[in-house]
Amino acid sequence: MIERTAGYAETDSTGTAVTFRADYENVLASANPSGERGKPAEEVGEEAVRELVAFDAEDAAADRYLADQLLVWLTIAGAN
Repeated sequence: MIERTAGYAETDSTGTAVTFRADYENVLASANPSGERGKPAEEVGEEAVRELVAFDAEDAAADRYLADQLLVWLTIAGAN
């Protein structure tokens, strides 16, 4: 199933932000690059797509945003 949502907000930011989320059987993956002045919105979107395609090509259990957060819980679990 594909679900698409879009939201727009008036801000003082001069850049573009986008978040893509992919739901797998046992894990979620996300890509959320940020734009900056002079960086086209299309380039920000393409960057998000490249991140998710790269994650999908690997057999990883966690994306790069989750992996470092898991270290804290693995350390706590190993201390017992």
